[in-house]
Amino acid sequence: MTEHSFDLETAFQPPARGKPLGEKDLGARMQANGAALAVINNYLSALSAFANKDFQSDLDAQSTKLAASVKSLGSLSEPWAKPAAVSSGYIATAIDGLGHAYIEYQRGKTLERTMSAVQQPLQDLASFVITNDQTAERLLQTMERYYIQDANVLQPPHHGAEQLAFHAYIADVVGQFADARKR
Repeated sequence: MTEHSFDLETAFQPPARGKPLGEKDLGARMQANGAALAVINNYLSALSAFANKDFQSDLDAQSTKLAASVKSLGSLSEPWAKPAAVSSGYIATAIDGLGHAYIEYQRGKTLERTMSAVQQPLQDLASFVITNDQTAERLLQTMERYYIQDANVLQPPHHGAEQLAFHAYIADVVGQFADARKR
């Protein structure tokens, strides 16, 4: 199975039953959504860490060591030390300047390649979450409708405290359905 043929619906099949998630398997869909959103979140965190990693300080530390060795070479009393130190200074400057430019270039190219390569899998994950959310919304609406239908059949026949308490209870449950759809 390649990354482009990966079927998210199949990937989140409950192992015990071995069948695809159905519309009534709300808990499994929400668990799958949580896992998919965690993947997206962790990808973005990793990408951010790479984008913000201070690779430059490693180069700076090595350039400082190189500059110290150039200075040490220049401080020698032999007549050939000064020209060698000047040549070494050019090398150190080139390494430092080109190194910084190369690191930023490579970082940019790597980020570009990575983001391009994961665009379709990220879109697949987002589509999976959207589909699950829509299915959950429909399921909650259906459950609420059935709940209200059952409540209408079961409501106490006489006006009074018992019927008011029953209506208050039903209103609370309907409010919970509304709260669940907002999440």
